[in-house]
Amino acid sequence: MLRKEHAAYILVFLIDSFKTKHRTEIPTDQLVADLVAFQDHLKEREIEALKGSAEAILSSWAGDKEQILWRSHDAENDHYVFTLRASTEEVIQFVVGLLERSAPVAAETNLKRIFTMLENIVLMGHGDVESHIERLEEERDAIQRDIDRIKNDGVLEKNPYRIREEFRTLETIIRSLAGDFRRVEESFREVAKDIQVASVGERTNRGDVLEWILDHDEQLRDSEQGKSFFAFLELLNRPDELVKLDERRDALREIPELADFDLTEVMNFERRLLQEAMRVNKTVQRLSRQLRRVLDDKANAERQKMLQQIQKILSAFANEHFV
Repeated sequence: MLRKEHAAYILVFLIDSFKTKHRTEIPTDQLVADLVAFQDHLKEREIEALKGSAEAILSSWAGDKEQILWRSHDAENDHYVFTLRASTEEVIQFVVGLLERSAPVAAETNLKRIFTMLENIVLMGHGDVESHIERLEEERDAIQRDIDRIKNDGVLEKNPYRIREEFRTLETIIRSLAGDFRRVEESFREVAKDIQVASVGERTNRGDVLEWILDHDEQLRDSEQGKSFFAFLELLNRPDELVKLDERRDALREIPELADFDLTEVMNFERRLLQEAMRVNKTVQRLSRQLRRVLDDKANAERQKMLQQIQKILSAFANEHFV
């Protein structure tokens, strides 16, 4: 992506169209209009980039060669929409991260986080019960010491630097979640593509097709992307967690150390992630329709063959009877 001609202008356009305006999918007419306006902007500044038909440029970006965007049909609204590919999402996150490198570097915080993550990986990987119990007891003792200190002193020490650093980390994690949904959707798309291209042969019966479908569905659900997606949906169905989320976000507004921060990303992130999830569900529904068509076509073909066989039997019987 970064090696493409005019990559900088492509990324500026995509970030402005999708990220700045908080859109996950854009109807073709709207994105064409956006690109025409961007082309006019470049022309006014005598920049020789992204010249030509906006429709043709977007079509090429959605093609197998460029692989920058997905173009799919929205059956509900009966129009075509564009959305970012997972690889494009990752590039945008990378570039945005570079733009934010001016933020203070928190070496101590990040080093402690590395130690904690490393310890968690080892504990989970080895499954050592004694070590796990020892770790929990250490955490319990540390928490009890904090409780006793706060009770005795009546003061909760605040570290402004740590508060701001944790908030920046929170924003980074929220932005990265969008990439998970892109990868889930692309996994579904690959299944749909495989079905269209390779699943149904002349000698394949309907049972084989159904077995192939179920195998791929299970693989998708068991993949890391699939597990992340379905766990996200499960969490959204827990009202108690959403109530806690709202309470904690409201409390952010009362923290003086975050007064200069834009809280929009954190306040609205689950709504945008829901939009991403809805896109994945649309892909699942489209895949289901394709599967039904595959099975219906296969069933019709088998019924047609059966009818031909019956006709042959009846014809042979009639000829023999009259002879």
